Amino acid sequence: MAERIEVDPDALAGAAGLTEEVALGVRSVLTTLEQELVTYESAGPDQPWGSDKMGKKFIQGDANNGYQASRDNLLQGLEGMAGTLEEFAAGQREAVTALTTADQPAL
Repeated sequence: MAERIEVDPDALAGAAGLTEEVALGVRSVLTTLEQELVTYESAGPDQPWGSDKMGKKFIQGDANNGYQASRDNLLQGLEGMAGTLEEFAAGQREAVTALTTADQPAL
């Protein structure tokens, strides 16, 4: 036997708006972080970690697990999170449209 579910389209539309706000916030953090990293990473020999053996170890790590790999993973993760939240919001909006049109009589 199928269970009955109820959905409030207005509440779902509000949730879609909130989900989209979170996505925009994550994307804003990502953009700000990328801009700030450019400042440090394009400093050439004056980078904060230096260009000596210890600086190279910081960047590369022991097995390509240093700062550079961690930075790349973080940026990719933030991009993925923002994209996923954007897709959630779009799905919520599509559900609202489907629910509200399903309740209208056919002409």
